[in-house]
Amino acid sequence: MENREKVPVRYRKNAQTAALLDTLGLSAQQMADLVEDVKKQFFIETATWSLPLWEQQVGIAPPTGATEASRRSALKARLLAGGNTTADTIRDMATAMTGYAARVILNDDYSFTLEFLGETDDLVELDLSGLTDSVNLISPAHLRFIIAGLTWERFEAVNMTWAKLENMNMTWERLEESVPIVGTKQ
Repeated sequence: MENREKVPVRYRKNAQTAALLDTLGLSAQQMADLVEDVKKQFFIETATWSLPLWEQQVGIAPPTGATEASRRSALKARLLAGGNTTADTIRDMATAMTGYAARVILNDDYSFTLEFLGETDDLVELDLSGLTDSVNLISPAHLRFIIAGLTWERFEAVNMTWAKLENMNMTWERLEESVPIVGTKQ
């Protein structure tokens, strides 16, 4: 119910009162919109004009021309980087940055592999350089890490064919930068 409906009819019929109610209603809506916008700035996922404040808070400077999405990913990575780093920390950070569930596989050669999981087997293009920088930021220096890359075995495991690649307008360069998503549903 608008404020106008809350005012008795005898007052609403007056042209001056109606104009005043319209103006106040518009101002109230503008204020409500401003409050909603400010509330969005408290969360990295919805922040827009407050991203520079977030970046200043955590001590990062975005590269020139960085998108809001990449800036948000960098912020999430930095905020998740505090404290002891475990496989769960790396997994959670990778999931937050990419939107895909992740699995960390510890290898015997002082390395770990980061593998991405999804509802279906597929190939996706991720911001691998941002992800690499973030993982390097939080992982122990003596461990190297591998993002489960595209091999012929993985290419076939995600049921990918040349016809599917052509339908995706996939170039060889984009294919080499793609990451296989391992399906979790059978």
